[in-house]
Amino acid sequence: MRRPASVHRLTLALATTVGLLGCASGPDPAVDPDADIPLATREKVQESLAHLNNESETERWREGLVATAAESPKNRAFVVRRCLAAMRESHERAGQGVGVLRGDGRRRVMELGGRVGDGPDARELLKMGLGDALDIKTAAAAGLVGYGDDSALPVLVACAGDTSKGAQNQQVALQALRRAATPARRTLLLNALQSEGRDLLRPVVLAAFPAAPDERAAALRDVAQGHDNPYARAFALEVLIDERDQALRDLARRALDDGHPALRPVALRALGASGGEAAAAELARVLAADPEDAADVAKGLYRVGTAQALEVALQVLAEARRKPPTRAAVAREVLARLQAPDAPRAYAEGLPRARAALRDVVEETGAPPAVVVACVEAIGAVGEPGADVEPLLSLLRSPHPTIGPAVVRSLGRLGGDYAAAKLLELIAHDPGLRGQAADALGGLADPRDVPVEEVIDLLESDDAGVRRAALRALLKLAGTGDALGFEPDGSTMARERGVQRWRGWASARRR
Repeated sequence: MRRPASVHRLTLALATTVGLLGCASGPDPAVDPDADIPLATREKVQESLAHLNNESETERWREGLVATAAESPKNRAFVVRRCLAAMRESHERAGQGVGVLRGDGRRRVMELGGRVGDGPDARELLKMGLGDALDIKTAAAAGLVGYGDDSALPVLVACAGDTSKGAQNQQVALQALRRAATPARRTLLLNALQSEGRDLLRPVVLAAFPAAPDERAAALRDVAQGHDNPYARAFALEVLIDERDQALRDLARRALDDGHPALRPVALRALGASGGEAAAAELARVLAADPEDAADVAKGLYRVGTAQALEVALQVLAEARRKPPTRAAVAREVLARLQAPDAPRAYAEGLPRARAALRDVVEETGAPPAVVVACVEAIGAVGEPGADVEPLLSLLRSPHPTIGPAVVRSLGRLGGDYAAAKLLELIAHDPGLRGQAADALGGLADPRDVPVEEVIDLLESDDAGVRRAALRALLKLAGTGDALGFEPDGSTMARERGVQRWRGWASARRR
């Protein structure tokens, strides 16, 4: 029904009166919360929001909004409301359209939300970013944690682990976590630990532990012994390994007995790090069961660092009844590392026996190919050119497809004139191993052993495959991508010019 004109005029008058009263006593948010925001401020905020999508190293539009918000509580509330409205529109329109916030714009809004001060609107703004892309989520979680919202802490931990090492997002997450790492949040941080990223988060989580060494060690032992989160127990064990804690062996055994897959690799390392005959015997017992994680067990055995640990490895390798993965594991993870820079001193004395044991396996009739390959690789790492090249060469006749390439790689690591001559022969006559032989020759342990002139002679071969492999070896030896104009598939005359350039290179190299 149409309202009389007099009623309409009365309604208008009442509305005007209410509006005037509202202006006299302050703005009524139900009518217009921004009624008393100056036009210039509104325009400035609108302009800044319109530019947040633009790339800017100085982030000046975001900083302009922060500065405007800092001018007064009213301005702060206005800026946050406008950002919140912009975020809602961006989500509704999936970041599409003119003036709509896209990825960079939403990230900058989250950064702003974390800086202008806590409040219901600011928290609502930041929570909208938790379901967005990684950089936006990181900024949002950092802001919420900074305002004391511990529910965002696991999100921030996940953001730190999901980002590639050294990325800006990771730095943002780690900085926020460092600020949040207090004793009161220790449990939250431990509960948030996952399978990845524990090394990255170690300084952060440790900051929530007591500073005094004895108190910190006691707290870490408590976590390692029985925390509900297995990844927290693994974290504590890893720290105690580095600190060579006196309770390490008992904690490692307890973790092994629990059988959680997240704990077992760390427990094996911890058992190895505890050292001594008891640790070697315990790891020997585990290997005797041919475990699926034999490689992790062997790594723990290596860490024991005693003559007994080496003896265990040699015994396991020699036992033909052991499963191939177990024997291969001790070859790779113990014997192949006897000359590593971090190798315990006790292992140096056992090198001759280890080399002999590895040779015995490669000469063993019917040895499983997986074990042979592991032993061949170990010989390449710790063998002696004069004693170990010949046993490897006999394996080149093996029909198994993994053995020949392993032999070629180990010949390159062993080096020596004999190995170099054999690699040159493979380049010339064995199409199946030609490429691997070229790489091995070009990366020979001692470049002086490479018969450079003879390699250059192969550039003149009638076989294009030989020419390509010879060039591949020379490029690797020279450490360059410059073929000196030699084209393996070029004309005879053009190839000859390239060959002469390589001979000039060889002559200069000798000088």
